[in-house]
Amino acid sequence: MSEDRESFVRIDRLDTSERFLQERKLIVPNTARDDLMSPSEWEAGPRVKDALQFPQDWGPMANSGVDIKLDQGLFDAVENYAPPACPACKKALDEVGHWDLLEWWAHNGEPAVECPECGTRNRLGDWLADDPNVVGAPSVTFNNWPPIKEELAAELLALLGGRARQVRAHL
Repeated sequence: MSEDRESFVRIDRLDTSERFLQERKLIVPNTARDDLMSPSEWEAGPRVKDALQFPQDWGPMANSGVDIKLDQGLFDAVENYAPPACPACKKALDEVGHWDLLEWWAHNGEPAVECPECGTRNRLGDWLADDPNVVGAPSVTFNNWPPIKEELAAELLALLGGRARQVRAHL
């Protein structure tokens, strides 16, 4: 069995988005939490299909809740991972070096990284990737939902503000 998750993460300050999702009836409190099958504090609300690109694909399944976290975390694209590319010359970081930089970020703050190809320095979160690995907070993660509509994704990123990123993970 494979799983998917889609996270929206602000990488430079704290905020929350529970009310945004509740007002749209996209989430409701999970009243039947279970550590294995339903661990999330939130579950799909009555208007969940309004949020989905492919609403016909929706059907509740194990671990299909929503996690809203204020604590900083590493958001990993898992099987969707590819090392990010320099914003200036598009040269990709080497994978091992990228993981070392993510580890540093998680414990010490976001590093500025010099491109080995062109010498340009950029914060790691500004390097280019379709599904970046980032460290940040707060975050909203939709577990095992079909892809979120682009309009809602844009609203969530705007609500989180700052340098928010979308991370699509496939496990």
